Amino acid sequence: MKVTFQNKLKIVKSYEGLPRIEYIHGQPCDLKMYIEKRKPVTEPGQKAHDIDWKIILEGGTPAKIEECRKELSSIFSTYIQRRTRKKSLKDVSFKMLESLSETKSIETK
Repeated sequence: MKVTFQNKLKIVKSYEGLPRIEYIHGQPCDLKMYIEKRKPVTEPGQKAHDIDWKIILEGGTPAKIEECRKELSSIFSTYIQRRTRKKSLKDVSFKMLESLSETKSIETK
C-alpha cells in the first residue's frame, strides 16, 4: 500500500459512468477540478495530443471558470510535479494519476 501526506486526488465517476479523478484544490472558489482521460484522435489529419488526459473545471459561470483556470492549473501542475518528480506534465499519464489517487493519506495528530 502506498501512503502520502494529504492526498488531494480521488477517483470518482463522470456523468457517463467513466472514471475520472477529482483534484481537491483547497482554494476559496466554488469550482471542482476533474482530470479525465482524453478520447483518442480518430479523424484523419488530426494530431494526437501530447498528454492523454485533460483538466475539466465545473460548478461556476464561464467567467468564474476563466478567472480561476490559470491559477488552479498552476497549483495542480506544481502538486503533480512534486508527487511524481517529473519535470514535464507530458511525462505524466492518466494511468499514473489513477495510481496516485489510490494512495492513502497519512493522518497526523
